[in-house]
Amino acid sequence: MTLRHALAACALLIAVLMAPEARAQSCTRSGQPTLSFGSIAVNPTGQVDGTTNLSLSCSGTPSTTFKVCVGLTNGQDNALSPRKLSNGGSARIDYQVYRDAARSQVWGSRAGTGGAQALEFTATFPSSGFLNLSVPFYGRIFSGQNGLPSGTYSSRMSGSEVTTSYATTLPCSSISGNRRTFRLTANASVAGACSVATTDMAFPTRTALTSQVDATATLSVTCTLNTPYTLMLDGGDIAGNVNNRRMGLDGMPPGVIQYQLYSNSGRSNVWGNTTANDVAGTGAGTAQVYTVYGRVPVQTTPLAGDYEDTVTATVQY
Repeated sequence: MTLRHALAACALLIAVLMAPEARAQSCTRSGQPTLSFGSIAVNPTGQVDGTTNLSLSCSGTPSTTFKVCVGLTNGQDNALSPRKLSNGGSARIDYQVYRDAARSQVWGSRAGTGGAQALEFTATFPSSGFLNLSVPFYGRIFSGQNGLPSGTYSSRMSGSEVTTSYATTLPCSSISGNRRTFRLTANASVAGACSVATTDMAFPTRTALTSQVDATATLSVTCTLNTPYTLMLDGGDIAGNVNNRRMGLDGMPPGVIQYQLYSNSGRSNVWGNTTANDVAGTGAGTAQVYTVYGRVPVQTTPLAGDYEDTVTATVQY
């Protein structure tokens, strides 16, 4: 009888039961946000506010809280206090981006110090492990910026970033992981605009029109810097004729007094409403004052009383 030794091999399964590893959190952006202030008034520029949002899609471990840091670069001219919008030339508009709706907390970079800090907040992943976030940006153009040239102004805050971490107690300056960059663009436009204001022209009282009578009034024109314009005066309500202006007794015909309006002190250039006799200028961004020279020529003295006419001044640009 032959004895056989049966050999059997077996594998020893060694296993260690570990807790599930925390899923790495990450966020991706959807599009590039634009902070648009629209068309702004220029004379003077009033305070203008604007808002926009950065959309983030984040994934991570369900029911886990994580920290989000959103930092902004300075933008045009690397200026922060305040930030600048540029027209592509030398003109600038001062503005700022804030972390809060009250516009009291300036938005800075992740490593920002002092008053300009990154936005930081915590969020918790739902059971799905996916979370959509909307991060609002609050912008403001400051008031009192007069004399801006017309055109489009913009600034790009390229290289702005979002970083995330499960270490919710870390400061944003120490959180550099899971970095995603984005670009926030801010823009505004300044349209050419003009306004005009006038003073009344009052001729001295006369008992007879046996000598000419002179008087003056002023036109104040405010136009956007470098905006070309023309100033025109119509023929008045009584005659409706630039070359034959009339004042009416108590503002009504048939009693009339002849008069004329001029653009020069020598009273030789009639100021009218055509290209041949209007007055041209270029906007300075501040008020420009013009003198209107009036004259009542020698004529037959009409009935005593108050004589009036209303002339419309128009600025065309």
